[in-house]
Amino acid sequence: MRGFRTTLVASLAVAALAWSSVGVVAQGDDQPLTGQLEGDGWMVWQGPTGLTLARLDGSEQGLLFSDGTADGGHADWSPDGTMLAYVRDEPDGTADIRVIGRDGGDDGLLIDCAPPCAFAEEPAWSPDGTRIAYWYGSDDTQDIRVADATTGETLLTVPSPDPLIGPITPRWSPDGRYLTAHAEVYEQVGDDYQLVDGRIGIIDLEADEPAMELITPAGMQAMYPDWSPDGTRILFVAGNLDPFFGSDDPNDLYTVLPDGTDLQRLTDRTAGEARFGTPTWTKARPPIVVTLIQGGAYTLGALEEDGSGLREIHDAGGRPLPGAHPRVWVEP
Repeated sequence: MRGFRTTLVASLAVAALAWSSVGVVAQGDDQPLTGQLEGDGWMVWQGPTGLTLARLDGSEQGLLFSDGTADGGHADWSPDGTMLAYVRDEPDGTADIRVIGRDGGDDGLLIDCAPPCAFAEEPAWSPDGTRIAYWYGSDDTQDIRVADATTGETLLTVPSPDPLIGPITPRWSPDGRYLTAHAEVYEQVGDDYQLVDGRIGIIDLEADEPAMELITPAGMQAMYPDWSPDGTRILFVAGNLDPFFGSDDPNDLYTVLPDGTDLQRLTDRTAGEARFGTPTWTKARPPIVVTLIQGGAYTLGALEEDGSGLREIHDAGGRPLPGAHPRVWVEP
């Protein structure tokens, strides 16, 4: 299909990601805030030299792959925090989903994306640990799929709601009943397809025929959804179709109820401030963890539930963490 696939793994490998602040300033402050996450757990993110792990206090930081492999990305935690599902680009140009232990052991193939499949991307582990949702892309199809977390067998395929919509980035509700996803909206221009909008969708997995229902207004340029830990709201960013590689337009964090009502804007960013990417709503403190994007630099940041208190996350040595796509696991 259109396959608007963010190749952030390759980008991070070549970008100049120095140990320096991107100049994030919290509301009402004239100096960047920095800090660490509070809680007993782990964080994984795409660093400049590969998938990187650290405890929430910044300690025990290290690469997931001891051999320095940098081609893994888009990782997500198993519910017990012992395993990670991640994506690896293959020599044939496809992308597979693999599962690996937090200690780097037991690395194995789960979803073999053989042609006509082009990408098996953005794995998301179900709350009960039995299933993994992901988006599947080929030359003529893009959909959300749910697979057995042990065998990789496809259990459910949720088609795109429209031929000009490509659903990506599925995320599970805490009770396991729903998926939310980002719907990329395209226009056909001759033989090409142009990305023109983004909307947030929701899928009821208990419906007779699960389908994606779009819940955010057209024109918002909404993307990267995730659920609140209590399952009552969906977090997302909006305002820039491609905050990583597109324009420098600012974007903001929003939340909405799963039925599309009570849309709330959490932040009010302006041109020149760091943009938001790949937010995740966690049980850590502060609970909202994001990628901060400014120029060619990506670092990790965190905010309160109401969008206040933006700060960069730093390691145990006080240095900002370079990278993107953070996912957080907190001990139950």
